[in-house]
Amino acid sequence: MKRILNRTLFHSLAFIGISSSLLADPIDLSPDGLSDPVSTITFDEVDIADTAPVSAEFAALGATFLPNLNYRTADHPDWQNVEGPNLRTGEPEVNPFSIKFESVLASAAVTLIAQPPTLATITARLNGEDVESIETTISIDNPDNYFGFTNIAFDEIEVDYSLDTRLRVDNIQLGEPAEGFGGRFAITDVARGADGIVDLAWQSIPGELYDVETSGNLTFESWQPSMLAILGEPDPAITTSITVQGPADAAMRYFRVRRLVKPPFLETSFEEGMGEWTVSGDGTQWEFGTPTSGPGAANTGTGVAATGLAGDYIDGTAVQLRTPVIDPGETQRVQLEFAYYLEAAAGDGGQISLLAADGTLLENLEGLYLGGEGNTTEWTDVKLRLPKLEPARPFMVQFAFLSVEGGNPNNGTGWLIDDVRISK
Repeated sequence: MKRILNRTLFHSLAFIGISSSLLADPIDLSPDGLSDPVSTITFDEVDIADTAPVSAEFAALGATFLPNLNYRTADHPDWQNVEGPNLRTGEPEVNPFSIKFESVLASAAVTLIAQPPTLATITARLNGEDVESIETTISIDNPDNYFGFTNIAFDEIEVDYSLDTRLRVDNIQLGEPAEGFGGRFAITDVARGADGIVDLAWQSIPGELYDVETSGNLTFESWQPSMLAILGEPDPAITTSITVQGPADAAMRYFRVRRLVKPPFLETSFEEGMGEWTVSGDGTQWEFGTPTSGPGAANTGTGVAATGLAGDYIDGTAVQLRTPVIDPGETQRVQLEFAYYLEAAAGDGGQISLLAADGTLLENLEGLYLGGEGNTTEWTDVKLRLPKLEPARPFMVQFAFLSVEGGNPNNGTGWLIDDVRISK
């Protein structure tokens, strides 16, 4: 692999005539691409005729193809990572072609094969601007055939290849959206006038906040605020521009842009009790405090939410524990983290649901927390991406615990929850 362009930064740093950067992480000749993609387009999601041109047919799943590719229904199990329907650079040949994503991503990967093999340049772009690029070889013979990018913000991957060949495209993995990406971004333009006025522009995420700081010598203690809490430009802009006053007598001045870390929408370890959480239902009620049964202690601190802090829950329990109403602003996708302990009879257990602000069920989350084989011996950490809120709107998260009538007389302590965090 040869990296030919890199402009991504964490604390984006610029001064007139020079810039500095940190490296992104290209995916080149990987056996499996992203370790934990949010979704994957496998091309069996839409019924399309063989050889038909494909452009926006998969836009609802997150990707459009420019100018177009051709749909192939034939299965090729002997080609690594190409199973079932796939796309081909058909007739007439399309080179280069782009995978245009419906949102700005922080990571994405795709299976590419070529017969015969070809040299290629694969470029990540944001709003039409090149962000990162790699030179590589695409081959039908190499089983490590995932290519892509991580740790940058981009909305397009372009593939430009050199030989007279055809490429196959399969398994487009979409990673975390850039709105949930707290890492690197790029200063795209900086210019200074004779009076010390500096025009500065950087890649930004709509609704996020940024600080601009200045320094004369790059030492830690020398950085001083220039402008604080600058709001990222709204959609469809991906760039925020400002004008700041630099020292008129300074021959050289450094500027950096820092994205502010927003606090979570909700974070509690129940040290102060139930707070604004609400409970409802029948049977063994949710209680707040230090458990004396089950694990005998909280995951952190001393407080938990539990279906009874001491002793076993009773049969026929059906109780709900709800967060306060959470307003995510313009954020459509949020993350839930919590720790739990489960000691329940087989068939009893918990479920997590996403509710509207008025309590209407939006969606039950995949995966139940069932007793029996699902019981834990210690506190267990969970991290989940909640379903996308379209449009973004206030919501609640519900933890429900249910037990059947006439079950095991030794039910166990039930479900204990601690260290709940909801964030971007």
